[in-house]
Amino acid sequence: MENKSESAFKYIREKIISGEYAPLSSLSESRLQEELNTSRTPIREAILRLRDLGFVYIYSSKATVVSELSLDLINEMYSTRFCCEPYAYASAVKHLDTAVLENFKENFLNIPQELSNADKRMYLIKLDDGLHESLLKGCNNRFVFKTLSMVYDHNRRLRRFVTEQISVSEHVALIDAFLNEDEELIKQRTLEHLEHSRATTLHAYQRGELSKLTTMKE
Repeated sequence: MENKSESAFKYIREKIISGEYAPLSSLSESRLQEELNTSRTPIREAILRLRDLGFVYIYSSKATVVSELSLDLINEMYSTRFCCEPYAYASAVKHLDTAVLENFKENFLNIPQELSNADKRMYLIKLDDGLHESLLKGCNNRFVFKTLSMVYDHNRRLRRFVTEQISVSEHVALIDAFLNEDEELIKQRTLEHLEHSRATTLHAYQRGELSKLTTMKE
């Protein structure tokens, strides 16, 4: 059973990732205590962890503010992914269930036709999250796993605010490289995917999509 601090940490983190707690919005510890029916200590412990992971700022006045979606965050996130992800995925190839990969491929290729554009986008985001989490689980390096898990949490948050559609062909090509157990091709497809993903995110930042959302939710 999770302790109260861990439950509070996951609760607040998911609210930040989903955008319900918007960038640069203030977090009220007393309100969180009421929402989670807990004391101040678990909330404070959770907030300190979130600060260390880059999700919130804590100021000297004891005010807690959700971190912004900054250019520095984007650059640091992608620098880490470029360093770690090709290695992590190539090393995971022998540890993944082929049936799981085939299922992801099937779901990418057969998007329900009745979905609206907004629902299609969320469908692809969930598929993308699930695929990358599954690929990472195959990596036996605990340090790489922990680092990329944190980066993926920030990536999930960013992508909720980027309007451009996720590329189906890139994900299918990556899955095919895994199904063929071709480590060099996996690295190549991973780098190609990262290049496109970074360009898309930077384009959204330059268009002001991230700052607009911050303003709307304040």
